[in-house]
Amino acid sequence: MIRHRSTVIVAALSVLVLAGCAAPGPEPAPSASPSATGTPTSSPTSSPTAAPTAAPTSAPTASAGSGDCTAADAVTTATTYTVLADDSTTPVTITYTAFTTDGGTPLRTATVYGPVSSTTVYACVPAVSGGLWTFTATGTTSGALGCVLGFGGRIVARDSAYNEGALVPETVDCTGNPGR
Repeated sequence: MIRHRSTVIVAALSVLVLAGCAAPGPEPAPSASPSATGTPTSSPTSSPTAAPTAAPTSAPTASAGSGDCTAADAVTTATTYTVLADDSTTPVTITYTAFTTDGGTPLRTATVYGPVSSTTVYACVPAVSGGLWTFTATGTTSGALGCVLGFGGRIVARDSAYNEGALVPETVDCTGNPGR
């Protein structure tokens, strides 16, 4: 029986000794210590602060013309004319089909800037869905120029041009219609 007790005692002492070798727990919070005037002061704590980030800006887009359909007038999904360019300083001239409240489909021309510019238009007369919708983009660039004609979540047409280094005029054509 003594032998059994000594085994238990050795095991218990081993656990206590090993517990003293364990990794330290969390640091206690700084305690207040009296200052020279006798009032308690606490140790300063530093907390990380996030660096301020610049607010995102949107690329300029073409504006709607007089009589154009708005989102409130729409009877179909939005049509988007998107231009992709190398930079935000090179002007790109776009020509695109607009939709008017009387069912017309006039062509509009606007100057936009990249790297991404998107113009959204709406049709408020279902009959406009039959013809081709014009969408071209022209810019003088030493790199790439692209366009995407979207209808809702679908890509209706896409085109891109690329030249390496030479400053030349490029035109991309994304004319199309989601029903064709």
